[in-house]
Amino acid sequence: ENISGYNSTGVNALFVGQPTLLDAKPNEKGTGITVSWTAVQSATGYRIYRETEPGKWTKLKTVTGQNVTSICDYTAVKGTVYTYTVRAIYNSSLSDFDKTGVSAEIN
Repeated sequence: ENISGYNSTGVNALFVGQPTLLDAKPNEKGTGITVSWTAVQSATGYRIYRETEPGKWTKLKTVTGQNVTSICDYTAVKGTVYTYTVRAIYNSSLSDFDKTGVSAEIN
């Protein structure tokens, strides 16, 4: 029986769970939109995206830390509806998007 050798070092992989978006709403001063999501066990950070036109998402911000579960988008312009989504990060791996997205506008 011929059996090939193997790499005894191996590779570690960790599946990064998908965060769930909770809310997007104007902050109390009306100067930005606060986006919040659930923490993901083992995440080392999160990447937040904003939809700039239907189907076109751009990276808004990357935050570090498993328990950082909200950001404020101070670049939001009054009277424009914005939709946001988020991905969890573990080192260089990214989770899937929360495909539902959350939307808000500053009045």
